[in-house]
Amino acid sequence: MKKILLSALVFLMFFDLSTAQMAFTPPTPPPAGDEGTFVSPNDNDDFAKRRRRKKKGRGRGTEMGLTVAPAIGLGLPMGDFGDGNKMGFGLTVDGLYFMEQLGVGLNTGYHIFGFKEETGFSEGNHSIIPLLPQAVYLLGTSEFKPFVGMGLGAFNSMVKGKLSVTVPVGFNPITGEIEYETVTQDYDDSSTDFGISPVAGFYYTLSDKIHINVNLRYNMIFTKEEVLQEDLSVKEESKTYSYLGANFGVAISL
Repeated sequence: MKKILLSALVFLMFFDLSTAQMAFTPPTPPPAGDEGTFVSPNDNDDFAKRRRRKKKGRGRGTEMGLTVAPAIGLGLPMGDFGDGNKMGFGLTVDGLYFMEQLGVGLNTGYHIFGFKEETGFSEGNHSIIPLLPQAVYLLGTSEFKPFVGMGLGAFNSMVKGKLSVTVPVGFNPITGEIEYETVTQDYDDSSTDFGISPVAGFYYTLSDKIHINVNLRYNMIFTKEEVLQEDLSVKEESKTYSYLGANFGVAISL
């Protein structure tokens, strides 16, 4: 009986050891050659930072590249130009290529102004088309980018309308004074003159391609005008036609 119990006890001990060995599965060692693929937490952090910097710099910084900026605006006549013209309105278009913070390109557009009554025009308008090489410098590098710039070049001015003119028609034989008569005639004149155009404003980036564009542009046109003197002679005088443009639009990076 003792032999039977002893044999049973030995069998149970052997069975428990075999089961424990089968249940235990040793960890699988890494494949040969993978020792260099280990990435530390610091490596992951550096990689994430590089990706964030790259993503943030794309379209949100100063990289605007080739940009077209149409805008609508008002024109406020000033100086000699304000003596005979009412507030106008129009369209401006900037084409700029940005290299980091410096942009170079062209400014053009179309502004139209009505006449004041004292000019003698019963109808018509004064329109101006600029064609200005320009340079712009960005003062900011984030979504909000103030800028200043300068353009210089040609302004084409066109004046059309019906003009009432008082002209001398002779002498009064009794008083000896000059007699005048008012006549209305069609008037059509144009000229191209040199001018300068400082500008200041800001871009606000909405996406990689779209930016809000707000600016003030002061246009100064240096021209000469024929002026009728008191002795009825005509004299050419230098004039500066100037107007302040307040413009709002978008800038599209191509």
